[in-house]
Amino acid sequence: MKLEEWMLGVAELVFVPQCLACGLRLESRLTDSRDCLAFCEKCEQSYRDALFNSCAVCNRPLSECLCSSDFMKKNGLSRLVKMFRYLPQDANAVQNNLIYSLKRKRTRRAVEFCAKSLGGSVQRLVPHYEEWTVTFAPRSQKMRRYYGHDQSELIATALADYIGLPYEDLLVRDKRAGVQKELNHNERLANMRGKYAVRRGIDLHGKKILLVDDVVTSGATMLAAAKALRRAGASAVIGVTVGIAYRQITALQINRMERKYALKEVKRLRRQRKHLKPVAAKREQTKEFE
Repeated sequence: MKLEEWMLGVAELVFVPQCLACGLRLESRLTDSRDCLAFCEKCEQSYRDALFNSCAVCNRPLSECLCSSDFMKKNGLSRLVKMFRYLPQDANAVQNNLIYSLKRKRTRRAVEFCAKSLGGSVQRLVPHYEEWTVTFAPRSQKMRRYYGHDQSELIATALADYIGLPYEDLLVRDKRAGVQKELNHNERLANMRGKYAVRRGIDLHGKKILLVDDVVTSGATMLAAAKALRRAGASAVIGVTVGIAYRQITALQINRMERKYALKEVKRLRRQRKHLKPVAAKREQTKEFE
């Protein structure tokens, strides 16, 4: 055990850590041999079950694919590193409590856990990941003042340290951009359109950027930040997020939708032809009498 970890373990004997999901007391690093302590054993098993959620596009676990939503692909961000599916409607889900711990409490264990999980995915999925630079999409000034921190910034710095990549604070957020939480999809897009910019004096020409955000719901925040980075000269941008809340559509569902619309069109044409047949017959009769 490294000296730093040993000192943290001693500190945890005084400042008792708690499970991020249920609040149960956790053991210190000195007595618990698990790699990264975030949950109690029961909640950890529930979390592992949640990781079995597969991508609707490639059918692999979400943490093992780079697929993004159709909307994000159409707007230039086709690759997204992620951990799990965020379920806003389920307040008791273990993965949701991890998100809440990041947003509201600034829990060091939660940051470490997410950084290590995302770092492993980046190392496995991103080719030549050593060439990339880590940055983050800043949250609104209102929420930063309210909670006292920016969870995306914490994850980005921990991620860069864990996998040994350079970290740079590249983006600034327009103060006129409001909070996204209570907006619908179209309102989120309008709220974030053009609200990110790269800091003055920074040249990103030819750089590859890993853009960190805590949760991707509609993709509006991630897309606005990615567009600002590309306008500043970044050659490639890959999104990195803890949870995704958007709905993915499989290729089979797309085929079914297309087939459904095709059948509707066929039925419409048939009704139209049936409607036109009597009219055509009358025209032929009038021609015969003439």
